[in-house]
Amino acid sequence: MLFQRLVHWHRSRVRRLTVRGLYKDFIITFLWFLAVAGLHTIAIRELEGKSFFDALWLTFTTFTTVGYGDHYAATLLGRLATIVLGYLVGIGLMAKLLGDFVALRAEIRVAFIRGVRHRKWEEHLVILGTVKTDDVAYLKRLLDEICQEQEFADNPRVLVSNAYPDGLDDSLRSRGLELVNKDPTTLDGLSIARVDEARAVLVLAPDAFEPASDGQVDLILKKLSNFRLKGRVVVESVAEENRDVMRRQGERINQPVSIVRPMRVVPEVTAAAIITPGIEVLIDEVADQKGEHVVRANVACAMNWGTIRDRLHTAGIGTPIAYVDAERDFQGSEWIERAVLSDAAINAKALFILMYDGVHASDAEIAKVLGIPLQPTAVTVSSADAPVVIIGRPAFNGDGFLTNLVTELNAHPSFAQRTKVLVSDSYPDGLPKAMTDAGILLVAGNPTKREVLTQAGVQTAHTVFITARNAFEKSSDGRTVLIMDILADLGTTAHLLVEAVDDDNREILRGQGEALRSVGMRGLGIIRPARNQSEIAAASIISPGFEVIYEDLVTRKGCAIVRVDAPVRGKTPGEVRDLVESSVGATPIAYVDVNKAFFGGEYVVQHMDVHPEVNAKALFLMFPPHTAGIGAKVARLKRELASA
Repeated sequence: MLFQRLVHWHRSRVRRLTVRGLYKDFIITFLWFLAVAGLHTIAIRELEGKSFFDALWLTFTTFTTVGYGDHYAATLLGRLATIVLGYLVGIGLMAKLLGDFVALRAEIRVAFIRGVRHRKWEEHLVILGTVKTDDVAYLKRLLDEICQEQEFADNPRVLVSNAYPDGLDDSLRSRGLELVNKDPTTLDGLSIARVDEARAVLVLAPDAFEPASDGQVDLILKKLSNFRLKGRVVVESVAEENRDVMRRQGERINQPVSIVRPMRVVPEVTAAAIITPGIEVLIDEVADQKGEHVVRANVACAMNWGTIRDRLHTAGIGTPIAYVDAERDFQGSEWIERAVLSDAAINAKALFILMYDGVHASDAEIAKVLGIPLQPTAVTVSSADAPVVIIGRPAFNGDGFLTNLVTELNAHPSFAQRTKVLVSDSYPDGLPKAMTDAGILLVAGNPTKREVLTQAGVQTAHTVFITARNAFEKSSDGRTVLIMDILADLGTTAHLLVEAVDDDNREILRGQGEALRSVGMRGLGIIRPARNQSEIAAASIISPGFEVIYEDLVTRKGCAIVRVDAPVRGKTPGEVRDLVESSVGATPIAYVDVNKAFFGGEYVVQHMDVHPEVNAKALFLMFPPHTAGIGAKVARLKRELASA
């Protein structure tokens, strides 16, 4: 009973001690152990007449309870010394010493897990702050994306946050993420994370839908100015109007600041900005459809790609970036050909053009520039008054998302007069005023009921857009599949755009698309449910196929977008294009101007042909899907550019 109480007391005491206390306890026990062991060794040597080594051997075989029997105390005084110093004290000290050592090691491990002890990191990735919604899933996907890149695959990853008092989830620790349990807005937290030694620093906005989150991001940027950073800095900004403020902070920390939108279901955007600095500019330009914007031109043409590019540039329209192949399709959807080389002879039924700022050329104008007759396609023959049907009210900023989506559609001439119908059973008291002011009509009812979808006019709609009920629940894709089955039974001829939460479900959705294609559906587009960027959904409705181009920019699952840091001086756009295409079989899509800066950061130029010569410090290249050996090709191109 007494022994059990002593054990209980010892364990409870250990639990109360910190690492520092346990270390102190271990040292004291160790010193006592050395003192008693030394005393016993001297006693055996003097009383038994043994050599020093034999006395030491007997001491440790006694204290560890091994007892080989080759040496033992024979005299009365020697035996008394062994009883007192060995059996009564030494064995207990040995047990306590081992217990203290195990407890210390365990507490050190727990301290690292809880983020109160840290290593001295170098060349690491630092993530400052965490996210409010589905944080573990987001961080897992973000790390998976970043760690695919060789530059970050073997480097430490550090999260600075006080939101995990008991430590990180096992799935995050298994991905190499280490915790600093500090407020990321404090100098102490930043110093412990060694941001000045980091290869990259990422500042997360806590709430992707709350503009006030930008305040924390801005505060952290101000604190970072106290350090001499050597790595790139990527920050999230919720409100568009706060971006210039954050860019000015970049001038103070002597590092360009890459700014991305906090899209929790598309962590690839943030990962791309870390891996390929500058690509976030291309993503934003393509996504927001303001200024330079991507347009689908439904013109059928069979000609050389270089000729198309030259004619569109000469006419001041823009740069072709992809086309819809007239001879192939992809599982019920159109085949979008990207990364097209200049000498390629194409047969297209539509072109995707990155139009210059302020240019809004019609299909007829583009056909005239290309010198071809405008022929109606499956997209252009759709009735001018056919509605756009939106199915379901999304969770998380659903009303704001739908209002912004319809506002974007209303701004486009081809969609301004179309009726926008929302099918949902989530508005028992009717739509909010902002949604009715945007021109949204409600068909109240369960969107998985045939009669409700029929009432909404899905059979004759121009576009049917199926939203995911919850952007963070993979089971939401089940409702999407069910609705697609019902649409197939109803024989809809609309273009179908659906949101997929789980990438693994895309093949199933494409299979559903093939069934719908057999009953007359014009095409299928699949996007991620990005609730704070309705522009992506709007652009995918206005320009079917846009979602494929956008996916190429933010992921590496289709065409690979690679940044090549190599100087280019005084070459014409044609010379740069010919060199890149002949050397590595890729298409240059943008470059970083060596003579210009944007708020202290890099100035990314998307239209090479606008300038008579290219003076760049880096090129952005698009490689065709499934290109092998990209790393070796980029290395070869760097050598050729250096010697040119």
